[in-house]
Amino acid sequence: MPLDWSTIKYFKRDEFDSPDLPGSGDNMNEDFIKKLDEARREAGIPFIINSGFRTTQHNNKVGGEKNSSHLMGLACDIKVKNNRDRRIIINALIRVGLNKRIGIGSTFIHVDADYHKPDSFWLYNSQTGKALSFIKNILGGRNKKTDKKEISC
Repeated sequence: MPLDWSTIKYFKRDEFDSPDLPGSGDNMNEDFIKKLDEARREAGIPFIINSGFRTTQHNNKVGGEKNSSHLMGLACDIKVKNNRDRRIIINALIRVGLNKRIGIGSTFIHVDADYHKPDSFWLYNSQTGKALSFIKNILGGRNKKTDKKEISC
């Protein structure tokens, strides 16, 4: 059953549509959207969604991973204009519990709640747009660096 978007205060379904499939925002995970809505309230600043649900075709077009969380409606990319907004958005995501997987780029923040993937924070390479991944043990507060293989999310 699709999410009842009338219960969501700060977002509309079409903000999460894959560009090649109108109405596909209904494929977003309900718990994820509700937490994102809570984070938006907590932040007190707009969240502009660059990418939400993706069809396989659109994911391939943008160079996303074959197992991208966008394909399951468990991820979105939020546009950021400056460091102040980046800090506010990340803090709000963490406060509401969307702290499983966060990727930080120069113009966006990727957030996902895919429990089939390891907890991770990463930075995107500003030249290539690829992610430099590192694992963060949230409970222990320790970082375990990987081989820094560039990946897409």
